[in-house]
Amino acid sequence: MDSLNTQNENSFAREVPVTADAETGKLLRLPQRPSDWMPEAAPLAMEPQCLKNGFVDPEGPGVIRQKRILSLRFFCISLLAAIVCWFSLTIHDVLAPQGFAGLEIMMMIFFVFSIVGLGIGFVNALLGFGMASYQGLIGLFRREQARTEKQSDDLNVAILLPLYHEAPEMVFGNAVAMINSLTAADSRHRYSLFFLSDTRDEQDVRQEKKAFLWARQQVAATARLFYRHRENNTGRKAGNLKDWITRWGANYDAMLVLDADSLLTRQTILNLTDELASDPALGLVQSVPRIVRSKAIFPRLQQFATALYGPLLAKGFSAWAGRESNYWGHNAIMRTAVFARCADLPHREGKSVLNGAILSHDFVEAALLSRAGWSVKLLAGETGSYEESPPSFIDYLVRDRRWCQGNLQHLGLIFGAGLRSANRFHMLHGAMSYIASFFWLGFLLAGALVALYAGSAPVDYFPEPYSFMPRWPVMDSAMAQELLVMTLALLFAPKLLGVTHAILTDPLMRQWGGWHRFLPSLTGELLLSALMAPSMMIQHVLIIVRILMGRDAGWAPQQREGSQTAFATVLRFHAVETVLGLIMIAGIVTGILTPQLVLIAACMIIAAPLSWLTQKALPQRSLFATPEDMKEPEVLRAARDHSLSLQQYMKQAS
Repeated sequence: MDSLNTQNENSFAREVPVTADAETGKLLRLPQRPSDWMPEAAPLAMEPQCLKNGFVDPEGPGVIRQKRILSLRFFCISLLAAIVCWFSLTIHDVLAPQGFAGLEIMMMIFFVFSIVGLGIGFVNALLGFGMASYQGLIGLFRREQARTEKQSDDLNVAILLPLYHEAPEMVFGNAVAMINSLTAADSRHRYSLFFLSDTRDEQDVRQEKKAFLWARQQVAATARLFYRHRENNTGRKAGNLKDWITRWGANYDAMLVLDADSLLTRQTILNLTDELASDPALGLVQSVPRIVRSKAIFPRLQQFATALYGPLLAKGFSAWAGRESNYWGHNAIMRTAVFARCADLPHREGKSVLNGAILSHDFVEAALLSRAGWSVKLLAGETGSYEESPPSFIDYLVRDRRWCQGNLQHLGLIFGAGLRSANRFHMLHGAMSYIASFFWLGFLLAGALVALYAGSAPVDYFPEPYSFMPRWPVMDSAMAQELLVMTLALLFAPKLLGVTHAILTDPLMRQWGGWHRFLPSLTGELLLSALMAPSMMIQHVLIIVRILMGRDAGWAPQQREGSQTAFATVLRFHAVETVLGLIMIAGIVTGILTPQLVLIAACMIIAAPLSWLTQKALPQRSLFATPEDMKEPEVLRAARDHSLSLQQYMKQAS
């Protein structure tokens, strides 16, 4: 038994006196029996899956043929292939006048691989725009009516909220807001909420227990809240969920998995549950989280971009993925018994950081469910699913270290036996989203070397005496400009489609606070994203290099609250970009590098100051305001009020 055994509970009860809630005056008493902390045990077996042999769940529905989805996939692949061929021919024509050698070939290869990533984003956005336009023409009534008329079972749902050194005020405030909204709902489904703690520090555990005591007093008597602390956090988050499944999972038809910062509206939770209950072939249903409650410039930038461009990308992805969609690790509901039979992670032998525990477990779990014959679906239209963003650019990159390591692990899994082609693509694309930085950097370096050595022969950059400016190798300048325009068009097309969709949906931009707020926010997002892109590229390259050198990203607690990092610390973090930028400027001034690189060099030099400035907080309804800022959803308002109440209680109880 873990730390919440009878002896520890009784000892904790003696240490925490009975106190009164500051607002209600209710006596706050700690539960005295193990059954008050967790329900009766109901074990459900889990066996690690093997990727050397295929597996089909004998109790599953089997793979459902999706003829319409196959047609959409053919369209997407054909469009992507056309884009890549067009860019390949264009860069070939740009480099052709000076002949082809090793550097030119490398430059072409790096560029083409980089374009693939941009092309996938464009295809997703274009398909999403088409789907949104189609739905706007025919309306949503017919689809919603079909959903409500479906026969479905009543589900007993466990809402699982894993904790790892989180601020109790945020976690328990969110949880109380959600469970209270569900208690008030007229639903045939039953919900229980579990706090699953992996926190290691004893003082933090005690704070969680006090917060749980408070939460029990804030919900209706019929609400079911439970808390479990796990002493041995083997397997990290995936192991945390496995521990719950193997000890209590048999009593619950489904589990709604959250992150510590997750917050869902009542209607979204009910829609997710209804979708799972009404379709017996579904094993997992994923919502599309939107970022909320950001304060500093950088997370507000992420929040604005997600709200503006995310819906189309999600619709496009959902359209071609069909029943072989992906799982993002949180804000998703799944069948408990199916997950236990089919999605236990395989064990990877080896001491390399790319072996051992799988960090990005969600992609793999989705692939295992699909392999077993169960459908995985994305509800792209749900807007009441929320999460938070890291509070600064540095915190964002620190989180990316863990995500990158997990995605690189997938490269050793994509050829697993029986996996569906769509899931292999999900894992490959996840890894390539980080490796793409290597391709862009390789393209820039190869281009700089091509400028120095046109082909493999030496070049006289100063053929005229007393000339202070070098003469660069001959290229087709018109074609080079065309290539630049094409690349920028491909890069910004998804953003343009997102803006167009927002305007068509809300011509006066009332949801965004009006045009006087939206236009400065859009301009700021485009400008800051472009300025920070070179730094992001270098940092992703450094992350991959560290991982390949055997430096484990670890499992550090997620930074939630913003803090002003000293400029000296920020400068050390971005030292590589700063030094590279200065070297590039020196090369441009001396005529070694082409002047076209001056903008990239400048972005690298200002990486540290920009990262430091974007830590600054902004008012809620100012720059980068989103619909959630302009009209705060009820669940966000309730969660904030509960968090403040808990914060006051914790101060009085300490």
